[in-house]
Order: sequence, then structure tokens, then C-alpha cells
Amino acid sequence: MATMRILPGLLAVAVAIAALAAQDEKKSDDKKTVDTPFGSATFVLERAAARAPACTLWVAYTDTAGSFADHRQYLADLQARFADKDVRVVVCLNTADAQKVGKGEPAFAVAAMPDGAAAAADLPGNGGMSALTVGNSAVPAVIWQGLDGAVDRIEAALADRLAATGPGEVDNTIETLLNGVGDGGDLGELVARCAAALPKSGLARALTVLFQWWCKGDVAAARAAFDDAMKVLADEPVPLCLFADYVLRGDRSDPSIARQLAMALAPAAAAAPDGVFTQLVYLRALLRAGQDRLAGRVAATLPKQLEGKLFFQLVFAETLMDAADPKPYRDLAERALARADQGGMDRRWLVAARYKVMSRCGDPAETLDKFMQAYRESEAFSNSLNNDAWYLVTQGPSMGRFDTLALAQVREMQRTEGAGMINGNKDTVALVLFVNGFVQEAVDLQTVAAAASGNQMEYVGRLARFENTLQALKKTPNAPK
Repeated sequence: MATMRILPGLLAVAVAIAALAAQDEKKSDDKKTVDTPFGSATFVLERAAARAPACTLWVAYTDTAGSFADHRQYLADLQARFADKDVRVVVCLNTADAQKVGKGEPAFAVAAMPDGAAAAADLPGNGGMSALTVGNSAVPAVIWQGLDGAVDRIEAALADRLAATGPGEVDNTIETLLNGVGDGGDLGELVARCAAALPKSGLARALTVLFQWWCKGDVAAARAAFDDAMKVLADEPVPLCLFADYVLRGDRSDPSIARQLAMALAPAAAAAPDGVFTQLVYLRALLRAGQDRLAGRVAATLPKQLEGKLFFQLVFAETLMDAADPKPYRDLAERALARADQGGMDRRWLVAARYKVMSRCGDPAETLDKFMQAYRESEAFSNSLNNDAWYLVTQGPSMGRFDTLALAQVREMQRTEGAGMINGNKDTVALVLFVNGFVQEAVDLQTVAAAASGNQMEYVGRLARFENTLQALKKTPNAPK
């Protein structure tokens, strides 16, 4: 077990707000220059409403190579959905990309910004910067990272209840919880507040499921939260992909979840064929659902789309290893990792992805041991065995990706610490054993750890999860024990 870390809020919000610039509207080369929440921009394609806009959703992207490809069709759908309510959608891009997108006559408006739009990182799957303005104002009523939550905030603005969406505060809470829910604890009130504020947010809905799994250990309640989310997100492909990403990585004991997500994600994948994040989430769902033939087709199309995208090359490699039999994908995964290892990538993640390939494809124990020893002696390993394993399995970005490397670390803890292992380390070992499928061993060890802790909430919650999952697995024919 490790202490929950509270991450800072979205720095990009402050950057974008600081970029506000009040300038008079003017005509230049027959193009309309306007104030936006991100600075001055020039319309390349204007979709003027018959009346003054009730509100405008502004979404700025660094370029079209990242999340814009995942979001493009959804943005068009949002414009069509809310057009009769005088809602306007405007996409802000750098001049070259704006002109290219504008020529395609999309349903939404397109504006060119000389500095390449908002000064914000294009976060995987939820990049870009969104802002909502009311009426003709260029000053945002709310500004946030990504496109998740856009529907909630448009609907709230139309109902004059935008404050109920918790601008700023809820976004920061969601970010913090996604990186801390794996630690367990009494987070129910915070999770419920996020879901109430943004009910159609994929990230907020993911928290409702992860909370039940990681904090309460209630498998049945997690399934109920999943079913509720699927009803709400059925027509929201971008939030659905974000939801699926976390849920697929949060637990894998119920194969029906992967099958249901694979079916639900198919339309989203078809609508965003160039959206790398969408395709990778869909691929993981297919592999977990055992739909090998379709997964193979998706995997075959991705290498070309992944060119130059180092982070997604790594994610592609580790996702392929989620197949029931990953050996046929090994060459594809190793080539992707070779491309990812071109500088700038987190060395620890590269090591973890390589180890996942090696261990899942059945490399000899001696080879795996030498690889891990080299890792522990390298600069990439700058933590204790306990913390390295704990954070790999519990923090949002790495959750569910690198469980195999965490397992190697806790097995080393068991070997070196033996019967003298402290209680907090037993808690870590039990959790890592559980996520790697050693459920009965996890139950046995966590029973000891929970009792020694005085039945602290976090320990008891994890024990309940292990026990409930074990009972569910015993009722499922041919399920891994």
C-alpha cells in the first residue's frame, strides 16, 4: 500500500484563461476575425446561426494529428443535435490545418489561430481545450481540458444551470480521483458528486465503476454502475471511449463487460477510423472479448496510423499482449516498441511494456529474471519494490497496463522479505497477485493483512473485492481462478 497522491489541477486551464485577448471584430481579406476564449481567430468556415447563439462550444486543438481525429465526427453530431437550440460549435486550429479542415465543409465552424490554438497538451484520448461561452460573449463561462462533459455543459447552459456542472472544481476532482481511486478509501461522496455534476462524462462514469471495484470491493454494485453508464453513454462515442479505457483496465474478471464494450464501441470505431485512441480502446475490448479475427483486422491497420506517435506505439504494443494468445502479435508489438524507443518516452513504461511482451509470450524464467535485474539496477527504477508495484497497478495512466512487471516486483519482495514482510507490503503483494489472476492467494494474504491493520477500510475493501470476485469466478465455467 502507498499513500494517495493529490495531483495538481489542470495547468492548461490557467494557460488558456491567461490567453484571453479582447480585440474588436474586423474584416480582413473577407474573413471574419473574432475573439475566442483562446485569443483572436479568423473564421475559415463560418456556420452562422439564424439568431444569436444561445451558447458556443469552442474546442481548440494543437493540430489534426491527435485527438481531433477521435473527436471530429462527434463534434459534427453535437452541432446537428443542438442546432435547433441555437448552439454553435467552433473548432480552432492552426492556419494550415484549419484551411484543410474547412475545405471539407464540416457541419461545425472552423477558425484559424496563428499560434496553433490553445497552449495545451493533447492528452491521449481527451486532448484539446474546450470552452463554453453564453450569448455573444467571448469570455468563457467554463473552460476545461478535453471534450468529455461537453454535452452536460451545453444542456446545463441552455437550462441556465451551468454552475451545477462544477466548473473547475469537478474537473480537478475527477483528475485527482482517477489517479487515486486505486488506493481505496472513503471516496463515495466525491465520486457521486462528479457523476451528478457531469452525468454524461465518460470519466465521471468510469469512477462510479472503479470506486465500487477498488474502494468498496462490491462486484455486483460495480456491475450495476457499469450497466447504468452504458445506458447513458450509448449515444456519446467520445465519452464512451474514455469510459471503456478505464473500465477495461480497471478489472478483467468479468468477460461479459469486454464483450458488451466491444459491441458498443464498434460504431464509434467506424465513425473515427483515423482516431488512434478510439481504435486502441476498441482493440483492447476485442482482444479481451476473444474476438480474435476482428481484432487482427484492427491491429493490421494501426501501424501506419501510429507513425510518429511514440506514446501510442507503446500502448499498441502492450494492448496486443492482452490477447488470450499474444504470441502471434509479438513481432508487431516489438516493432512498435522499437519505434516508441526514439527518445522522450518514459523509460519505466518502456521497460514495463517490454517485460509484458516477454512474460506474456512465455520467455524462459532465466531470461525474465535477467531482464528484471537489469531494470532494478538502472536509472529507470528509482523507487522501492513496493511502491514501484503499487503505483503501476493503481495509478490511472498505468492501471491495468503493466500488471506483469508489478508481479515480478512483488514476487521479489516475497523472496527477499519472507515471513518478516511488513503489513503494508503484504497489502501491496495481495493486490498485485489479485490483478494478475492469483485470486485465492490474494484472499489468503489479504485476510492476514486486513486483520493486522485493525480492519482498516482500505484493507477490508480490497479483501471484499478479492472474496467477491473469487465467488463469482467459481460460478463461471472455465473462468480463470
